[in-house]
Amino acid sequence: MHETKMPRTGGEILVDQLLIQGIEQGFYVLGDAHDPLLAPLESANIELITAWQTSTALMMAEAYGKLSSHPGIAFVMSEAMAQDAIDGIHIAMQAATAMIILVKSAALSEGQAVLSTLQCQVKWSAIIEDAAGIPKIIGRAFHQAVTGRSGPVVIAITHDALTECISIADGIAITPVTIAPSMNDLAQFEQMLNFARNPILILGGSQWQAQSVARIEQFAARYALSTAVEARRQVIFSSRHEAFVGEITESMNPALAKRIAHADLVILLGGTMDEPLLNAPVPLQTLIHIHPDIQALNDVYHADLAINATPDAFTQALLSVRLYNNWLDILQKDRADHAAWQVSHSDPGQWLNALSDALPDDVIVTHGIAAAVAAKAWHRTRPVLCVMDQHDFDASSDALLSAQHHHLGIVLMVGQTMTQDEFFSAWAAAVEQAALGTPVILHCLFTDHAKLSMHSLKEVMHALSQ
Repeated sequence: MHETKMPRTGGEILVDQLLIQGIEQGFYVLGDAHDPLLAPLESANIELITAWQTSTALMMAEAYGKLSSHPGIAFVMSEAMAQDAIDGIHIAMQAATAMIILVKSAALSEGQAVLSTLQCQVKWSAIIEDAAGIPKIIGRAFHQAVTGRSGPVVIAITHDALTECISIADGIAITPVTIAPSMNDLAQFEQMLNFARNPILILGGSQWQAQSVARIEQFAARYALSTAVEARRQVIFSSRHEAFVGEITESMNPALAKRIAHADLVILLGGTMDEPLLNAPVPLQTLIHIHPDIQALNDVYHADLAINATPDAFTQALLSVRLYNNWLDILQKDRADHAAWQVSHSDPGQWLNALSDALPDDVIVTHGIAAAVAAKAWHRTRPVLCVMDQHDFDASSDALLSAQHHHLGIVLMVGQTMTQDEFFSAWAAAVEQAALGTPVILHCLFTDHAKLSMHSLKEVMHALSQ
């Protein structure tokens, strides 16, 4: 039985719902300390990461949603600021990242205007007109964000709803709906894989948990099943795993593209394969597609076997699958092709290869400062590296203020042409800053001396790990 609590303001009720859902961090643009939403947030056990632009706060929340097991939470303190949220919302929608954007609205009409602007960009949207509706709508928002294909949700909440004082029972913690494959699905999957001569497994999408990753890595290793990942999904499968054969990108390894084209069975688990590698709508290869959103199945590609299941439930079911062969010879060739593709004779390529050798296994690598800040805020003990060019740095350097404000020691590698002397002249100060928990900027040395400066990078990463 859920008891009605003592009278609380709508702002306090909202914060309590976030705590019930396990939220520990949120991202926002600094505003009025007496705001009816901000004041209860600061007194609760929710860490607020400050941004100086709404778009930056949204980027941080999106990155947090990718890394953690909870949706990223962004607080937008006015309707005007909501217009700057579109970039972050678009990224979350395209990347299937669970995220909830709470927009404070002065009145009902303004809240409706915000939703009319953003609702076509998000998975679900709603407006909270009074405090009594907060537990119900917040609970549904979390359900919508993580069920099926994850995505962003926008909730507008009026000033009256935040300031109203009522007695009401809290909601309950929302558990993501588990969608498991049927016994018939598994039997067909096992049969099709047993008859395959040169299959390939492609991983993508979101909703991957640590145990899901561990299970799929174990399965691929046991049967020597060549495994690739979709773009920006490298976190799903370790690049050092014995079955890893590359990433599916626009500039992917030509040998990997050829390998997929000549595979007799493609298993697409969790993703949607946006790259035009398969013949649409009917692939030439036999296709098994597993996805948590039933609407994504038989959409772009018609699958020979379409399975509606979450990565966690499907990888759990894989424990019961028994295959009578493996594909070690094919995997060894795929691995050799991947290793050959890693050899680079260009300066940036050599830099990145040396970088891969230098970094610790637990490093988090991003391509945006906002994402790096969110990653460091999420896991303070792990080193975080952001690799970018000068144009990216110029466009997003405001996020450095957040890193400085919260003492987040991230490392930025900004690619630009410079001399060796210029690089090392700033080195001593960089190590000092990293040890103090402040952001460090290292300029990539794209010359023949690249490997010499990797020693400097190792020292910075060591300082950060301490």
